[in-house]
Amino acid sequence: MKIRFTNLGKLKSGEIELKPLTICIGPNNTGKTYSTYCIYGILDPSLVPFYAKVADLDLFEKYIDEFIERGYIEIDLEDLAKNYVSFILNDLCKIFTEKKPIHKFMQTSKKEIFNNIKIEIEISQSDLNAILSHLIDSEIRGGIGVTKEKELIVVEKKKNEKILKIYTKVKDVKDLEAINRILNDKKILKSLITLSILRVILGGIRRNIVVLPAERLALVTLYRYLGKRGIKIADLIF
Repeated sequence: MKIRFTNLGKLKSGEIELKPLTICIGPNNTGKTYSTYCIYGILDPSLVPFYAKVADLDLFEKYIDEFIERGYIEIDLEDLAKNYVSFILNDLCKIFTEKKPIHKFMQTSKKEIFNNIKIEIEISQSDLNAILSHLIDSEIRGGIGVTKEKELIVVEKKKNEKILKIYTKVKDVKDLEAINRILNDKKILKSLITLSILRVILGGIRRNIVVLPAERLALVTLYRYLGKRGIKIADLIF
């Protein structure tokens, strides 16, 4: 996977090709920390729910319209990944740089550093293969309901299958009324469908991502960042 940066502080342009272990070496104040933090931020699994809420992915609109009409949809995730994973990743780059307060993520007050930043991702065939492999192995069960025991809309993907199913469960008139209220709110449906798709498709490249900065100040920043997410430094040592 290659990630290209434009106008990231002093880094006017650059490209990083991610490997299982990627080490950035260079003089101070040349953009090493900011660029690696950007990569971590874009690939951070905890941001997927945020992406799902604000993503403006028109390609998911057809699934929403079909679900509203039928109350049931089947999404071929393998076909979706093969055709649109690059588009989805680059849309997430735009969200991270434009809709997420990126200076807060970087723990700095220097907003101007990120005014004109642009990030692009190019995936390789091996990246796509990893996504497809994880896609088949993954399993999802969730949805929307009044309680954990009573689901109104179910999201389901079984292991060793490539189809994501989303369907309604109606047992009585009250259930039907509640479901109709949900169906009238496209934002809820879009968030649900987008979240489900992103979790499966992006899971293949969002696992075991850790930034290990070298400088002392960056270690303090990383410690605070991990602490907010309940991650202990000891958990990263193996």
